Amino acid sequence: MQLQLFVENRPQTKIDGKGMGAFSTTTIIKGSTLGEYHGEVLTRRQVEARYWGTRKETKHDRKWRKSRTARNQGLSGDYLFDVGNDLYIDGEDADVSSWCRFANHAEELDDDSADSIACNAEVLRRLGWDQDGKAELRLFLVAIRDIEPGTEICYDYGGEYW
Repeated sequence: MQLQLFVENRPQTKIDGKGMGAFSTTTIIKGSTLGEYHGEVLTRRQVEARYWGTRKETKHDRKWRKSRTARNQGLSGDYLFDVGNDLYIDGEDADVSSWCRFANHAEELDDDSADSIACNAEVLRRLGWDQDGKAELRLFLVAIRDIEPGTEICYDYGGEYW
């Protein structure tokens, strides 16, 4: 069960330098699936052309950019999730993504100091099947500890993000 109804997005976040955040609206129990990280699946070649500028854009890339611009969707590349095998999930387009893109980064901390935010979720990779019966990798945010109402949902983005 996904708890999308129990999370809200807010522009205020407790982590300096971050944008939107996702906050619990109810108590969430450790082990609960919070939601699935949705988005457009892109190849490394597409990411290189569309976001990184290290490859020449094709006509498909230009059409993609034009569509994003016309629909007032972002083009920053800030919501890319590397799933391996030169594939990425691009959660920037609000028309095809989920609230999970608003979960911010935090590191796992050894201390429980009140002025620091520790991650309270992790990403689990699960194999699923698309409408045509083809295997696909799916990403889910899962609570790694109990989460109280009003708490920001955070997970460790990992070293490859930075």
